[in-house]
Amino acid sequence: MSAKSYSFMVGSIPCTVLLDGASLLGKERILKRYPDVTEAEYRRAYADIGLSLDEADSSFNVLVAKLGDATVPAKVSPGSRCRSKGSVLAATKSENAAAPA
Repeated sequence: MSAKSYSFMVGSIPCTVLLDGASLLGKERILKRYPDVTEAEYRRAYADIGLSLDEADSSFNVLVAKLGDATVPAKVSPGSRCRSKGSVLAATKSENAAAPA
């Protein structure tokens, strides 16, 4: 993910996805993570978005939605399987955390 955030609307709800870190996996580790997908399928998918399977990464993301006066974070990264926890979720646990600029 090249951008640190991506904003969009779901109906009338403003949402932002925040990149909260990433780690380089590379081809071997990404193929082990999802063994039901072939290497050729991965290569095509990465090529379609202008990336290389050899430099595959795993991003940790947080979805933030603005609901009325509250900004609500929802963790959408792999969860408890992650060895490293991101910093954005901890910083936005407050019910009224400020939305990212």
